[in-house]
Amino acid sequence: MNPLIQKSFFSVLLFLALSSAKILAVTLDEYEAMIETAKGRLGCFLKGETTAKNIISKSEIGNVCQGDILAQLKKMFPATMTVTKESSQGTSENFEISNEWFLKKLDEIKESKAEDRPSKVLETIYSLESIQESIQRIKQEDTYTNVSKDEEKRKLEEILSRPEFARAEKEKKGSLEKLIRKIFDWLFDRMPRIDLSDETVGSREWVKNAFQLVYLLIAIAFVGFLIYRFAPRFMEAYKASEGDSERIILGEIISDEITSNTLFDEAEKLAIAGDLRGAIRKGYIAFLCELGDRKIIKLSKYKTNRDYLKEVSKSKEIYESMKSLTGYFERFWYGLGEPEIRDWEGFREKYLRALKKEKA
Repeated sequence: MNPLIQKSFFSVLLFLALSSAKILAVTLDEYEAMIETAKGRLGCFLKGETTAKNIISKSEIGNVCQGDILAQLKKMFPATMTVTKESSQGTSENFEISNEWFLKKLDEIKESKAEDRPSKVLETIYSLESIQESIQRIKQEDTYTNVSKDEEKRKLEEILSRPEFARAEKEKKGSLEKLIRKIFDWLFDRMPRIDLSDETVGSREWVKNAFQLVYLLIAIAFVGFLIYRFAPRFMEAYKASEGDSERIILGEIISDEITSNTLFDEAEKLAIAGDLRGAIRKGYIAFLCELGDRKIIKLSKYKTNRDYLKEVSKSKEIYESMKSLTGYFERFWYGLGEPEIRDWEGFREKYLRALKKEKA
């Protein structure tokens, strides 16, 4: 077996093992149609709900609500995809979009209890609608106004780039992949070479091939053992270092000297200045910061709002308070609706009431 062929073959095998994400390229219209299809199929879980009437009609249920719907949606939406936006001026722009948040929500729906499933489905549908409305707004502005390409890109990615929809950082697994590749390169460089004389090549070629094959199997087993033996420790060390690192909430770095009171004071100032949307976001960050300081939740830049809700689910009072505040935040930060002063006052009242419950 030729050493170069061996190395090329095994490199391809390793690449396939390490590459798990499929990349799909679609147009903006196709992406919008995919979102509409996803909303319709998720509506199958709400057939007994009145809210489902606006999502899927009775005539469509027979055609759409068939088979394993969640598996169909996972197949339709790869983890990463490229969306092409064509403008009225004949130019085009590509966006790299992550659907990992959507795939995670599908898993949450699948694992949820029957009584909790409708609310999780509706949350997912509302998130899809937020993206869909953003796409519609961009299309209208492209038709009626002369918006620059940078502005178009910013508006489309405004929702998709937020922490709830953001793709997990590649660096989490990049170091492990590099380590594995270095190990394989080291093993290949040290693979023994057998030089047979010309007289014995015909009769002993199989010995050479068999020996090198055995070496490859031993190398694979050795690397597998290393991963099995040390990967758990590596992950524990990573989690420990993550816990000791700076606080990051919704993509915002919170230094040690900043408290939840400081953050909520900033929220009050934003509200007075008229930035009610920013005030609700800052107030929600203050609430998460307070829970983190009290060790009720463990803050992490990779966690979503659903993860935090799951952490407090054992305490009914805290869960209900957090669920209400999360609803305010997601409705006005991820949605396109502008909050009014009464919305901020409602959020503020629930925030202060939640703090009193925690201190009681």
